[in-house]
Amino acid sequence: MASPPRRILITGATGFVGRHLIPVLARAFPGAALLTPTFDLTNSHEASAAIREASPETCIHLAAISTPAMAALDEELAWRVNLHG
Repeated sequence: MASPPRRILITGATGFVGRHLIPVLARAFPGAALLTPTFDLTNSHEASAAIREASPETCIHLAAISTPAMAALDEELAWRVNLHG
């Protein structure tokens, strides 16, 4: 059996799902650090640096452009965030 993660990085922690997931994770993994750094997910150097600094054992990627209407406003950005991020 694997040991529970001690460092969990969460992107999109302030979004709809993130706001609900954080308390659940805190209860499920009371000894874990829930890491929610702010960085530009579309900037690979910035994202790599943030992940390297956080040194997570687990990553939950929730950052997204989640509505079709918002994605239609900037399709390229939606692809960069939702797929490549």
